Amino acid sequence: MSKINTESKNESSKDMIPEPKQIRLSEIVFNEDIYPRKEHDPSLVQCYADCLESIEARGKYMSVAKDNTLLDGRHRHMAYRENKLADDVLITVLEYPVESNKDKFELAVELNSSHGKQLSQEDKKKSVITLFTEHGVPPSRAAKIVSVRKKTALNWTESLRKEQDQLVNEKISDLHLSCHTAQEISEAVGLAEQTVRDRIDKITTEKFHGTRKWRLSNFKDFDDQDGLRPIYNVRTFGKKTNGVSHFGNSEQRIVDNLIYLYTEPFDIVLDPFAGGGSTIDACKMRLRRYWTSDRKPIVARANEIRKLDIGKELPPLHNRWSDVSLTYLDPPYWKQAENQYSDSPDDLANMSLEDFNDCLSGVELLSRVVYGKIRRRSVF
Repeated sequence: MSKINTESKNESSKDMIPEPKQIRLSEIVFNEDIYPRKEHDPSLVQCYADCLESIEARGKYMSVAKDNTLLDGRHRHMAYRENKLADDVLITVLEYPVESNKDKFELAVELNSSHGKQLSQEDKKKSVITLFTEHGVPPSRAAKIVSVRKKTALNWTESLRKEQDQLVNEKISDLHLSCHTAQEISEAVGLAEQTVRDRIDKITTEKFHGTRKWRLSNFKDFDDQDGLRPIYNVRTFGKKTNGVSHFGNSEQRIVDNLIYLYTEPFDIVLDPFAGGGSTIDACKMRLRRYWTSDRKPIVARANEIRKLDIGKELPPLHNRWSDVSLTYLDPPYWKQAENQYSDSPDDLANMSLEDFNDCLSGVELLSRVVYGKIRRRSVF
């Protein structure tokens, strides 16, 4: 997904002063990805071929970038070829100080739209779409580059803007659920932080997520799954339903039940023993935010599970601790898991029973101190 630039540092061709220089005909590079005109006019090529000397006498030279990529003058370029001039013949061109593909394309479109044979309407439409989708140029600026009305450029990009906006909203939603800050999301999607905050406000409404997800988030269709709401404290599970296999991972429905009993949509669930990520899957389904970590995150979920040793430090949630409604402590099963994760003496599974209990007690105590008097929290 490309980021949209609200301002462009690229100068207009009117502000650039090209330098005339002589190069060999063979040194001109034609790149169809840079050049905006997709079809040429054979009759115009023939016309130019018959009067190249008079064209050059009037200073009407081809335009190139610093690397000699052709920006304007494709018909004249073909006219030279039509006249079967030698590759090493010297010709005069105008060199513009542009180097990136984005700057080359912008300038090529502007030059071909401002003089000579104009771009066709179809070429202009394709150019506006390319500027928007591939180079992140806003439709309002693309309209000026291509010399069309702003409304026309907006119409051409309407469906693309809606699709891109939806993708951005989905990314904001995913990052918000995984407990990234508004600043971190802002940097990831290329939008102002306040814009991100405004979108998060909309994302947390029923309208954005749709009926199905909201039923799941509020457990309104819980009865449809197994016929029972989790109102009992004794439960049995015949087999695991977790999508990811991991040593010692707990049944996902246990987390789901706890989420139902102790949280509301968009509360934070903290799981510092994330393992295979079953807490993540349950939270995504139920629209709960999640902050998950592990001493040794699995490779498949390294982008979702932070690396953190809960025995040594608490998660850096800062002012978001007040949103944590559930802390799920599912540590290694002590000696049953000895050396399964590592051979480090700091690993919970490798500790003595006394140290193991002291460590976990310290985690729970610290958690309660941090939550403290903010509001009642549940730690399991």
